[in-house]
Amino acid sequence: MTNYISGDTITTDISTIQFFPINYFNKFIKTFTSNNNLIHSMENNKISSPLIFITKIEYLDDFYEKIVKSLNTKFVLITHYGDMEAGLHNKILNHPLLIKWYGQNMCIISDKTLPIPIGLENNYWKRTNIHTIKQHSSNSKINLLYLNFSLNTNPNRSKIMDILLQKGFNKNKKLDWDHYIEDLSSHKFCISPKGNGVDCHRTWECLYLGVIPIVEKSPHMSYFHDLPILFVDSYDDISIQYLNQIYKDFKHKSFNMDKLSLSYWNRKIREHFKCPTG
Repeated sequence: MTNYISGDTITTDISTIQFFPINYFNKFIKTFTSNNNLIHSMENNKISSPLIFITKIEYLDDFYEKIVKSLNTKFVLITHYGDMEAGLHNKILNHPLLIKWYGQNMCIISDKTLPIPIGLENNYWKRTNIHTIKQHSSNSKINLLYLNFSLNTNPNRSKIMDILLQKGFNKNKKLDWDHYIEDLSSHKFCISPKGNGVDCHRTWECLYLGVIPIVEKSPHMSYFHDLPILFVDSYDDISIQYLNQIYKDFKHKSFNMDKLSLSYWNRKIREHFKCPTG
């Protein structure tokens, strides 16, 4: 089991029941076993224990109608594999049997909700290479700020790019994924703005490489306050002098790096049921 976080690893190593259409995982068969977990389609809603469900936000109405309404025992819900905000389905959020809703891009902060990382990109895209990340995770940080991101996924990204270029920062070249990781790993900081969703794969690529991602403050990312992330009110706050000072400050801070491990989330979620993690 990899200890890196992604939608794939959360699905196969933490959840016990996966609620997706039959063809969602490249037309997998209805049920298969992976690390003692079962993956179920909507057509196969056999209930396993403990009840740790994973699904997409888009499927919550069906999930509520086909699963939640017939439950008679407590459950945990994980929503992942998408950029939509989590926590907004009130019938599920207020259900008396819901223990906790862990959501990518969780926008509701309550005793029944908690953000969970988007983590690294899923295997479907065939880009992310864990070996490459491990290879470059200890590279020297000889550059200050990595600046390069797509301008198409959020209208504010063009404004952010303009602000930082006007401040004298240089834009990095677009590279293939492996060389991008190598380039990124040589920087102290990286701009990681909102894209299709608030949480971005780049934030977690940075954290696994020892690079400090710079992220705008939001409820969606609030649970990660004790990770080495620079949260800002606005990217307009950034300057060379400011980043140099922050880098010195971060060297003297303590962080909860355990939150970067899949095993942390496995323990945290399964503690609700007081069951073994293995």
